[in-house]
Order: sequence, then C-alpha cells, then structure tokens
Amino acid sequence: MAQTKYYTQTKTFYENGYTYQCDITPGPFVRLYNNSNRFTHTYQTYNGSEKLPPMGVFGRIPFTTNSDTMESIGWSIVYNAFTNVQRRNMVDAKLGVSLYINKETGKVMEVKFDFVIWSPLNTIPIATFRKIETEIKEKLLFIPTAEGKKLNFIFYGWRQPINTKYEQR
Repeated sequence: MAQTKYYTQTKTFYENGYTYQCDITPGPFVRLYNNSNRFTHTYQTYNGSEKLPPMGVFGRIPFTTNSDTMESIGWSIVYNAFTNVQRRNMVDAKLGVSLYINKETGKVMEVKFDFVIWSPLNTIPIATFRKIETEIKEKLLFIPTAEGKKLNFIFYGWRQPINTKYEQR
C-alpha cells in the first residue's frame, strides 16, 4: 500500500496552533523544526564572541553534568512516539534529534529533527514530531556546567534508530 511522503520539498506546515518548517538540505536530508525556533541556523559560540567551543557535544568538554541520563529519557520519548507497526517498518531508519538548551536553566528551548529524504520517517505526520518536541521540552532538564554557562546556548544531539529503546555511547 502506498504511503504519503510528507517531506519531499522545502515547505511550511501550518497545523493546529503550531507551524513547522521542512527544509530539504544537500545529502538530501530533511530538516524539521518548529517555525518559532531562533537557534536552528545559529552556531553555538562563547558569549559575546564568534569563537566556537571545542567539540563539547562529543565529550571533550562537558557542557552539562547529566547528558547521558537526559539522552536516555529522550530516546524513550522518541521510541514511544511510534507505534509497534511503525517501528517494524523502520528497521534501518535513524532520526537525528538536536536540542538547543538554555545555558542558565538547562531547559530545552528548541528541538530540531533530521533524517534522509528516502527514510520511512518521510511517511510520519508532523503531529508525531510535535509530540516528541513537546514531551522533550516537558521532561528533559539538563544541569549546565560552568563551561556550558559561557555559551550562547548548549547544543546536544543524537542519532537514534527508531526501533531501538536506548544505546549507551
């Protein structure tokens, strides 16, 4: 049975009380995010400068003290957003989840999603991504380090196989 592919071109989705942007980027990748996001196209830098931090997301300099715990909760949120049938149909599908975190409070301010255009994720309605975004913002609370507080925001992200509950890095 043919399924609707929602994300084949750059466009804006106007939904019930929220607006999402879909950008098709080279690769080709689908980038989905809430239209109210301010940091999606902004580099993480040290406050008041253009100096980029040295790969903090990947463990060289920790910007939060509880990233592993929050990532585990985030994986559960993503996993549980899909039905068993959807997960079975997405054996090789991976979803990139990017978080833009308030450097003072540790709250997730924005969420962005990325996946390849030919992924079965292309058949998932925008409401599912909105549900993931909302739940992540409600349930994840990071603890910024002194180094993390020096940034304009804290970036954290992962690539998650849809049919996997959690993989520790």
